[in-house]
Amino acid sequence: SSGINAEWPLRPGQSDHYPVCFKVNVSIKNKKAPKRKIYNFKKACWDRLNDDLCRVPWSGLIDRTDPEVAWTNFKEVLFTLVDKHIPKITVKNDFDAPWFDAECFEAYRSKERAHKKFKLDSSLANELKRNSTRSYYLKSLR
Repeated sequence: SSGINAEWPLRPGQSDHYPVCFKVNVSIKNKKAPKRKIYNFKKACWDRLNDDLCRVPWSGLIDRTDPEVAWTNFKEVLFTLVDKHIPKITVKNDFDAPWFDAECFEAYRSKERAHKKFKLDSSLANELKRNSTRSYYLKSLR
């Protein structure tokens, strides 16, 4: 049940301040963020994209054209080619960073496993493994 209950925990005379405490009984439903698609730049075909961009007759699309039309033409051609050569992935929610991909996640898991192993047995080999996996994970975030 939802509602607000107010309490006065102190009686007059115990303090010169009269605090009021509230207990709010509500049920909150978390709204899931919608899935969205983002470019997976790590799997892009950069050479093919560059080749296709070099073959576009840009002067015919943007020269002697109204700036707004030229900008629209440029974006349309660019995004058509980008969509052709850069695959998209689905990101589940707003808290998923677009750059935190499967490679970063695997590096994170490897780092966590090495850290857990080091906590159980703090041998030099485990310490070196922990340090190297941590370093690799941090590099994967860049």
